[in-house]
Amino acid sequence: MNGGCSSDVRTDTGVPDERIKIAVIGCGLLGTRIAGELCLCGCAVSLYDSDNTALSTAVSRIHQDWEHLRTQGLLLNQHPQANNLICASSLEAAVEGAQFVLEAVVEDLQVKSDLMRRISSTCSQTAVLGTNTLTLDITAISEHVLHKQRLIGIRFLYPVYTIPEVEVTMGGNTDAQVLQRVGRLIEHLGKVLFVRTGDPLILTPQQVQSRQIAWKEKVQAQQRDRGPGSHGGLNASSHAVVSMLQHVHSATNYRTETEDNRHTDSSPRGNECIICTERERNCLLSPCNHLCCCMECAKSLTNRHQNCPMCRTPIAEVLRVFSA
Repeated sequence: MNGGCSSDVRTDTGVPDERIKIAVIGCGLLGTRIAGELCLCGCAVSLYDSDNTALSTAVSRIHQDWEHLRTQGLLLNQHPQANNLICASSLEAAVEGAQFVLEAVVEDLQVKSDLMRRISSTCSQTAVLGTNTLTLDITAISEHVLHKQRLIGIRFLYPVYTIPEVEVTMGGNTDAQVLQRVGRLIEHLGKVLFVRTGDPLILTPQQVQSRQIAWKEKVQAQQRDRGPGSHGGLNASSHAVVSMLQHVHSATNYRTETEDNRHTDSSPRGNECIICTERERNCLLSPCNHLCCCMECAKSLTNRHQNCPMCRTPIAEVLRVFSA
């Protein structure tokens, strides 16, 4: 499989391109997997990061992810189209013509706000702007955005590929039609819309594992029924393609198991911070004793006087944890 990435210049074939065009900004672990998932679902993805090394690494990581999914029996489309992915040479090139722009940069209000302001002044006025955040206020991020009614929180849950839920958060300025457009996109991806109205959706390791098992069963069933097909998208089975209005969940549906594990590690992934998904979890939030984030993100939470992202308990102290 070619590990390269197409340039941001295409040859016009004369055939209308009906793929959904999505720009993904930020090539960390989460942004990379979002881009990989969108490619598998048949979207035309333009990927950009200001760090050229991160951009190059992201492309290799996407192909490695696809190969891992294949070996684990989790890849429905055995021949993903690498030409669905374009590496953009600039932010302006990445967002040009995009119907959706999704950012997955560092969890910092100033960084996200500045980025969204810049994107909004460059992209189409009709493009939906999605910000991926666990703790930040959507309305605050949209403060300097042009046509701020189109900005909405769109949070894919790590590790993305096998997690059906996509958390969506409306800001104070978000238009209801934007929610409908995002709902149709999520349906196209074969995922489930989770509208956040309170606490964020955080899955326990057991819940993550159960979803991976369910996804593998879905892949096996579709391979038996239809043979080689596409991953997700409009060809997904009826139990995976869901109506937006049928899946507007309350966050409390997912909180029970998390609350029961209040004093244990409830991170949905290995040892990565649940906020940035990049750095190692290395601090304890007191008094709830959740070990769920890195020191940098914990400091950001306390500076903004925010609560524990796992249980919403006010943070009195952050304790650094060292592993042997």
